[in-house]
Amino acid sequence: MIFMPTADTTTIRQAMKRKHPKSHVRRVRFLDKGYTSKQCATETEDRWLLAKVPQRDRDSAHLRRLVASARKAAECGIPVARYRNLVPHGPALGG
Repeated sequence: MIFMPTADTTTIRQAMKRKHPKSHVRRVRFLDKGYTSKQCATETEDRWLLAKVPQRDRDSAHLRRLVASARKAAECGIPVARYRNLVPHGPALGG
C-alpha cells in the first residue's frame, strides 16, 4: 500500500503530535469512513493508534459519554477501543 502525503495526513500528524509529543507518527492509514466519524490508524514507534474525527455529533458532552461507556465496557472485559485523549474540534479537522 502506498500512502500519499495529503493535507488530511498532515492534520492527523499535527493532532497526534499535540497529544503525544514524544511519539513519532511513521505513517497514517485512512480507514473506510464510518457512519459517525472519519478514522485512520497511525503507526508510531511502539504501537498503532486509532484517530477518529466525529462527523455527525461533535458535542463534547456526547464524546465524554462515549469515552465513559467504552471505559466501563473495558472494565467488564468487553474488547473495545480505549480512548486516550480528546483533541478539541477545529477548522483543520473539518469544521
